[in-house]
Parts: sequence; C-alpha cells; structure tokens
Amino acid sequence: MPTSIASSLLHLEDERLQFVADIFTSEGFSPKDLRKICVMASSMARQIELVESNAHSHSSIPKPTNYSCATVDTTFDAKNDAMESTQLSCELSRVNENKSSKQCMKEFLQGFSGEANKVIEGYKGMSVRCGQKRKAIFLRENNHSKYFSLIWYDKDYLFRDEDIETLVNAHDRFLLRLKDKHPWRDKNYILNGEYRELKTFRELLEFHMEGKTREYQTKIKRFIKRFFSGSWGEKLMANYCRESFKIDFLERPITDRGASDNNELMKIVPAAINSAKNQMNIKIDVQKLFNKGDRSRADKSDKQPPKLSTLALFIEEAYRLGHDRLGLSLIIQLMASTRRKRTNTQLWETVNFIKQSIVISSLESKGGFVRHPIPLRLVDILTTEKLKQVNNVLLQKDKCGIPVFMFESEFNSGKPLTKFGDYFNYVKQSLLDKEKARGADGIGFKEIKNFQQHRIRDIVEQLLLDVGASEGQKEKCLGRLPSEKADSYGKLDIDTLSGLKNKMIAKIELEHPELKELFLGLIDNEAE
Repeated sequence: MPTSIASSLLHLEDERLQFVADIFTSEGFSPKDLRKICVMASSMARQIELVESNAHSHSSIPKPTNYSCATVDTTFDAKNDAMESTQLSCELSRVNENKSSKQCMKEFLQGFSGEANKVIEGYKGMSVRCGQKRKAIFLRENNHSKYFSLIWYDKDYLFRDEDIETLVNAHDRFLLRLKDKHPWRDKNYILNGEYRELKTFRELLEFHMEGKTREYQTKIKRFIKRFFSGSWGEKLMANYCRESFKIDFLERPITDRGASDNNELMKIVPAAINSAKNQMNIKIDVQKLFNKGDRSRADKSDKQPPKLSTLALFIEEAYRLGHDRLGLSLIIQLMASTRRKRTNTQLWETVNFIKQSIVISSLESKGGFVRHPIPLRLVDILTTEKLKQVNNVLLQKDKCGIPVFMFESEFNSGKPLTKFGDYFNYVKQSLLDKEKARGADGIGFKEIKNFQQHRIRDIVEQLLLDVGASEGQKEKCLGRLPSEKADSYGKLDIDTLSGLKNKMIAKIELEHPELKELFLGLIDNEAE
C-alpha cells in the first residue's frame, strides 16, 4: 500500500477527519476497526490523486513518447489500488456486520425479561431465559434435546463487550463440535476453549455425575462421601494400579461399607473412566484398575436367574392391560438385548433395518460405541410399528415426516415417555394378584415379585449359549466388548450375530407358542 497506516493516522490531525473519527468511536468502533477505515480511505484518496493527476497532465502537458507505456503503468496501479480498496471494503463490511451482530446480541440480552427460553437471533442453538434473580444462557443441539445451562448472570447485570465476545466464541465452539459430531457439553471448553483434565478420583466421579438423573447423582455422592472424602478424594489416579487401588479403596476399613459396595465401586469407576475417555475434550491419565473377573457376579450366582416363562407372563399381561408400549419395550429388550433405559428413550434413527442392528453411541453406552444385532422378527415388528407412528398425526416428526422417539410421551409432546416404571409395577401387581387369587404363594409368586427388567439380559445370555453362540459372540450380542482371544477366533460380524438372534427367537417361539402368536399378531394386526 503506497500510503502507510501510520501516515493515515497522522491525517486525522485534520479537524474534519478527526470529527469523523470521533463519530466512529462514539458508535463503538474499536481502534483496530478505525485503522482499517483509515487504510481504505488512504487508498481511495490515492486513486483520486491519480485521476486528477492524469486529467491535469492530459490538458496541459504534451504527450510523452512513451505515453502508451505510462498509460499502461498508470492503469495497472489504478487497478491494483482498486482491488486493494475492494478487498478492504469487503473486510470493513464484515467488520460492520460482525459488530452489528454482537451489538444486537448485547442489546437483546440487556432488555430480555422473558420466562420462557428465547433463541438469540443469529445464534442457532443458543437461547436465554430470565428467572426471578438470574438471566441464564443455554445451548441445545436440536428441538428434541435437553437445554444445557452454559452461564448465568444477575437479572440486572449490565452486559459488557467482553461478555458478548465470550458468548460468541462459545457459540462458535459449540457449532464446531456439532459439525464434527464430538461431545460438547463441557462448560470449561465451550466458554474458555480449554480441555478439562481429570486428575483425582473425586474429579472423575463428579464429572460422571453430570447430566445423570437425580437418583444416580445421589448414589454417586454417597460413594464419594464414603470412599473418596478428605485426602482420599485428592489421590491422583495416575499413581494407582490395580493392586494399589484394591488396597486403598476395596480393602481399607470403612465403618459404613455395605455388603455390595465393593461390587458397585468396581462398576461405577470403570464406567466413569470409559465415559471420560470417550469425551474428546477430557484429559485423563489412568492405568487399568480392574480385570474382567474382579467384580463379583453375585447377582447371577447367589440369586436364581429369571425364567423366560416369567418374562412371557409380563409381556402378555402388559398387552392384555393395554400397556402396549411397555409390552413392546420388553420385547425389544429381549430381542435386541438393549438396556432398559436405552430402550425406553430409543430414537428411530438408531434402528438400521437393512443391516439388522440398533446403534448406541459412545455417550449413551457404558462400554463405548455399540451395534446391537436384531433378529428378523424384530425387524418386522418395528417396521409395522414405525409405519403406524408415521400415520399418527399426534406424534412429533422430523423434516422427512419420520417420528423421532420410538416411545414418545403422550403427556409431553416431543419428549420420551417416562411412565414405564409405573406401567411395569402395575403389570407386576396384576400378576401377583392373580397368583394370590389362585392361592399360590410358592416359587411362581416369588419369581414374579423378584423379576426386574435389568435381568432380561441374563435371560438373553443363557438363550444365546443354548443356540451355540461362542463366548465372544454372546458378549457382542449383549453390547459388551469381547476378550482379545474371543475377538480373534470368533465370527463377530453383524450378519453372523443377527443369525444367532434368529435362532434364539426360533427357540423362544418353539417353547412358548403363545409368544409366537403375539409376535405375529403385532405384525399382521398393525399392518391392516
């Protein structure tokens, strides 16, 4: 650029230019923006000088012999200046647009007082809500996800330019994480752009609590207080191996240690570690603390495994009482071997009818990304159910007209159903009443009373072994990671596993023809 930025700034000594600069400054332009304006103004002044100079020379001075060359050079300089001016003009336009957007956000947040979430214009996924004392900023990826509380301010807080800059940068990081399909629900990273490092066991478990149900959080807090309070909670995970963890936390004398506490601890800590390792913005340094056989399987060895006949009673009774969605949930847990919570909040987009599988993301699974194989019978049942829901005008649909949740709440549109526990207890009580009416108070009564949904996977495990599944295939079908040996020697492709599920269903329908009749009825009746 012929005229330097420094000389452009010196031109501001002119009273008229100083007056213009004062106007720009009062409008909120930063010194950096003002410098860009000066550069652009200088370039435009240069063009004017060139034009005037050329006009003057043409009128009063004889044409030089190298006129054509001079004309070319002048034209070239003018084009260069014009290009530079255009680029600076575009840059200034972007500066103005960015400034305007931030200024609009600042004015909007300052004046907002609504009690319901309101999306901030121009910042998709970011909203604000005002309470009695606070004004909170939220993020969420789509209309079906929960609001994530990002930051809050006092209700009468005066927003500064620095606050708006922080929110704009946070929104940029939020969109980038969504684009890359990476975890984003971390305040430290979203607000500050920093990675979160988990060093102690207390930090690990506090991280693991985030986003969980209130009941689960209470459980984790109890374990933190019991095992990781005081200096024990500040122990660095990086310093522990399997033996030292066993000595300090599993064998250390604790007054109120429960009979199953060690088992639960060996269940919670690995789940927290896996969850942290699956987060792209989490740093964690920890060795392997448990082997596969360390946790006692007292739930399987000390208690009578549930019977398939008991599950069949629950499925049939659910449909008889009109709780069809509970019945379908139990069928999916049996055929797909997905966990209860995952089944009840299932999204239709996770079901792949062609590849006969249901996908569980790493954020929703204890063991990372999982693809559950499903049998053809379940494919037929879910195909019919999906068609029925597509035609249901009361259900919320995506842009393609496909329902979002497999079990949408009838009380809260666009949310998953949360009444499954009540329905299950109602069905159980109905079965117990029937047993009492028959005067039965023996094994059958106890099996119904003790039956829980999380034990359905135990039934599936035995059924898979009965139809010839290897140890690795059984683990893979249940959504677990098989051992290295099983992974090396077993056929673990999705087609082979779906074939095993087909055999499992054939065995179930052979032993319980009433279930086969029910399954076929779900396909035939709904398709009519």
